[in-house]
Amino acid sequence: MTAATSNTNRRTDSAGARREIVLSATGVSKIYRSGEVTVHALKEVSLELYAGELLVLLGAVDFR
Repeated sequence: MTAATSNTNRRTDSAGARREIVLSATGVSKIYRSGEVTVHALKEVSLELYAGELLVLLGAVDFR
């Protein structure tokens, strides 16, 4: 659990430790097209990644 502080680039975790945002993305979209097929892999995704966190984006792979 986190709680926002007055500095929008930092948060305090449940133990009271301050954490800094190291990556912020807003409204990210990714569209793949193969012939007449359109796949919306990401649609208007937003995220904040804090120091010490790990992010994995995993999806199906289709090599044709």
